[in-house]
Amino acid sequence: MQENAYHPITHARLGLAIENDGFAIVENCVDESTINQQCVSLDGNTHGQRNLLGVPSVRQLAASESVRSLVEEVLGPDCRAVKGILFNKTPESNWKVAWHQELTIAVRQRTAITGFSPWTIKDRVNNVQPPAEILAEILAIRIHLDDNTVENGPLRIVPRSHKHGRLLSE
Repeated sequence: MQENAYHPITHARLGLAIENDGFAIVENCVDESTINQQCVSLDGNTHGQRNLLGVPSVRQLAASESVRSLVEEVLGPDCRAVKGILFNKTPESNWKVAWHQELTIAVRQRTAITGFSPWTIKDRVNNVQPPAEILAEILAIRIHLDDNTVENGPLRIVPRSHKHGRLLSE
């Protein structure tokens, strides 16, 4: 949940919410047994894990009807998962993340293409900032494995910021 007037939405209003606000909250989009399966298959002692589409249970979740039906509502039937990351913040291991926009994509190899820069390597995978029109075709989804409230929620969102392109931190 977030601190403003936004509330969980129904599946039918998902595309409109994403278009208007840049985000949507869909409660209980996967069942409890799926959440439990993820908790068992992922390393609960590691606080940050990348490249999780190589983990069968994560790949299965990304391809599941419950997740795909939501994403297809926004991106259409030809969409596909391209990145899987886990952040495991606990009272014993927590860290602040400065305000930012998700601007990088993971790619197979570094290739000089106009408009793609700067390049970074994260966990042995090439990442780059693509042009804005490519970012506009990407949808980030977050599936929370534990309960989230205004008090412990891991993310703050600036509604409608997606309509302003790349923003300065100010």
